[in-house]
Amino acid sequence: MTTAAHLGFEAPRYQQLAQALATSIEHGEYQVGSLLPGEEMLCRLHGMSRHTVREALRHLQGLGLIEKRHGIGTAVLASTPPRAFSHTLGSVEEVRQYAKDTRLVDHRCTMVTADAELAAVLPCAPGARLLRIEALRTASGRPADEPLAWSCIHVVERYAGIRSKLKAQHLAIGTLIEQQYGEQITAVEQDIHAVAIDADIARALHVKTGSAGLRVDRRYLGADGKPFEWATSIHPGPRFGLSMRLDRAGSRTRG
Repeated sequence: MTTAAHLGFEAPRYQQLAQALATSIEHGEYQVGSLLPGEEMLCRLHGMSRHTVREALRHLQGLGLIEKRHGIGTAVLASTPPRAFSHTLGSVEEVRQYAKDTRLVDHRCTMVTADAELAAVLPCAPGARLLRIEALRTASGRPADEPLAWSCIHVVERYAGIRSKLKAQHLAIGTLIEQQYGEQITAVEQDIHAVAIDADIARALHVKTGSAGLRVDRRYLGADGKPFEWATSIHPGPRFGLSMRLDRAGSRTRG
């Protein structure tokens, strides 16, 4: 499996913080049943922004290690993740299939400059110019008021010309870039974790604020081994499922 570390990139800062906290929990620094320090304290202890701290806590909650309790704080539920097994899809084509069967609608495109927080979350170089595409993802045969996901996609500036073709071409963003610019997707990195859907996205998806959802983060790597597209999708839980095939290392899969 190709990873960000193998390509010379550091993991996003929220993932680094989540790993550090998970290690502290596993080693007993934060006991099961105890409370983690508050967000402000975690910011000071680790020198990170509140946004990064919140992303790290969401990640740990998705792993089943912690739980936010209203009026009390963030409680430690387990010393190790109940769901420790992680996996990736078997091929780039399998990742693409979802995009082939759906379409992005109601596009909103803006050019943005990556500040320190955005650069850490993606990750990318601070100061990078990016095309941001926000849209809803729908599928044929489903009611218009039940979109499959809210998506936020960032594309490196050199491929920003795709914005003029988004409405006419019902292709995956990565495929559109391949066709228009001759880029090649060589790998896709994917992370999935549980989230509580915030108010703005909940309104767009026609679900209740705070309802359960799945966040899918994908990074599309080009021929130079570096990401050229970052895609985040928030799916209402009941509207999304994921199936895959896992093979033992070294065994023959599809030829």
